[in-house]
Amino acid sequence: MKHNFLRFALLALSIMALAPFSKAADLSVKETPLTTINEYLGTLDGVGETLLVSPDCQHIALVVKQSEEMGWQIDGEAQKYFPEIGPGLWSPDSKHFAYAAPDGNKWRFLVDGKGGASFDKVMFPVWNPDSSKISYIAQQNGKFVIINDNRKSDSFDAISALQYNADGSSLAAIVKKDGKDSVWIDGKLQASADQIDQFVWSAHGSHYAYAARDNASWRVFHDNSPGKAVESVQLLTLSPDGQHVAYIGTIGSGYVAQPGVVNQAQISAKTQLLLVDEKTLDSEAGATFTFTGIIFSPDSQQLAWTAGYFGQGMTAFQATTAGQLETATKNVLQYSNISEPVWSADSAHLAYGAIQIVGENIVKYVITDGKPSETYYDITQPVWNPTASQLAYAIVPMDAQDKSIVISNGKPSPKYDTVSDLLFSPDGKYFSYLALGDKGPFAVVNGMQSPTYGGFLGKTKSSFDAAGHLHLMMVTKKKQAVHVELGVK
Repeated sequence: MKHNFLRFALLALSIMALAPFSKAADLSVKETPLTTINEYLGTLDGVGETLLVSPDCQHIALVVKQSEEMGWQIDGEAQKYFPEIGPGLWSPDSKHFAYAAPDGNKWRFLVDGKGGASFDKVMFPVWNPDSSKISYIAQQNGKFVIINDNRKSDSFDAISALQYNADGSSLAAIVKKDGKDSVWIDGKLQASADQIDQFVWSAHGSHYAYAARDNASWRVFHDNSPGKAVESVQLLTLSPDGQHVAYIGTIGSGYVAQPGVVNQAQISAKTQLLLVDEKTLDSEAGATFTFTGIIFSPDSQQLAWTAGYFGQGMTAFQATTAGQLETATKNVLQYSNISEPVWSADSAHLAYGAIQIVGENIVKYVITDGKPSETYYDITQPVWNPTASQLAYAIVPMDAQDKSIVISNGKPSPKYDTVSDLLFSPDGKYFSYLALGDKGPFAVVNGMQSPTYGGFLGKTKSSFDAAGHLHLMMVTKKKQAVHVELGVK
């Protein structure tokens, strides 16, 4: 495939042609140089990514070398240097930066340069949603403890899945002691089993769910209420309000007999059941090949899922869950593959990408409320406006496979070499994307183009603030990292 929309180079320092600075008539541009990137170290063992852009795209953290030592540099200001360094993590509000560093023969986390307690190892830090505190797992004398806002838990043989709930009021983890797994919430053990997996908080409130195995049977627990016994649990999903739980439960064993068939892939005789609040919503005994996703609507009253049936391609499904589950409504269209469905913010619309093999050609569509678009050579995942029923996505047309176009609310943009990172502002008034043209990469906001730079930096390449200004982290031909703020006048 000639295009891959989501793969701009992390550091496009090879693009040396920088267009002259120009300001679009109705687009304000503010540039703040932060640091010069003399050397980009890439991904290092024990550190991970060595260039981290903050979630708001206004700050940059970079691992730099000094003689035989390394340190995290924040917006060009050097922190402390150490013989070795650990991974870093920005807080959700982008105001704090934490990283692991040695303290003699011990390790500790430093937050904004200030060190905490030292342990044999420190790992897996998580910020609470409002960025007021950080928690992590520490190893001490062969055991593991949870450090929650500088408070130490009891010791365990293993700890995993450390995570805060939506408002940051509770911290949970899966812990192991004496051969048993338990759910740990705010210092208290909630349940115990041979194995516990897939712990998840609801997007709102403090509801939770997890899968637990005792002997050979698995059950899903919803706020500690057990479900039915199954052989395995996959795709465990909670509705945003935490009132509904959905998952794929497997029953049965063995394989389907295929008389006279030699050297053919085995077809499992296991049945996969889609269970919602422990009620079977959809199953086809012996026929289900795989489920690939379960997505509740934002209002928690509907869910969508995708499934592939052996030899029949992929199909998207919808059902409602309002008190009592209704019969699933099946989309009659089947495709070779389907992307994860995306709900509109008002839960009234559903969109996804689909691939179909037509003769020797592979074509792609965007499906909106069950209706396919025209065929394209390539597409991106569709994005909904958070306050309206406006859908946007990028495509490569069949008749111009070296160009990309953004479709927003049914209207096409000009053609670009590539486009990526389609984004709406929180209030839905502004729409942006990143594009590559003859002179290099740039951003487009409400149809207005920014100046062209040398490249985009960071995994998250653009972010809107509350005022509707778009923020980018760019690099110039002189290897200078620049925070760019774009505002529609």
